[in-house]
Amino acid sequence: MSQKSKRTIGVGALVLGAALIVLSMIIQSKVEEGEGQISRAEQSLEQGQRLFSLTPYTRQAGEQLTSGANRKISEGKDEIAYYTQVANVLFYAGIVGIVIGGWCLFFSKKSAR
Repeated sequence: MSQKSKRTIGVGALVLGAALIVLSMIIQSKVEEGEGQISRAEQSLEQGQRLFSLTPYTRQAGEQLTSGANRKISEGKDEIAYYTQVANVLFYAGIVGIVIGGWCLFFSKKSAR
C-alpha cells in the first residue's frame, strides 16, 4: 500500500471515528432527556395511583386509568435501552476508527523515511 493511500485511509478513519463519537454523544444526550421525561412521568403516575388507592373501588378504577401510562413508560424504557446500546456501539466504533486512523498515519510517515 502506498504512503498516500495509507494517509488517505488514516485521515478518513480519523474523521469517521470522530463523527461516530460525536453522534454517540448526541444520541446519549437525547437518551438522558428521555430518562428525565420518564422519571417525571413515573412520579406523576405514582401520585395518581396514591390518590386512587384510597378505597378498593377507586383502586380498581385507578389501575384501569393508569394502565395506558404504565405501558407507555415501559415502551419508553425499552426504547431508551435500545438507543443506549446504539450510542455505545457508535462510541466504541469511533474509538476503533480513531485508533486505525492514527495507526495508518503513523506508519505512513514511518515508511516514508
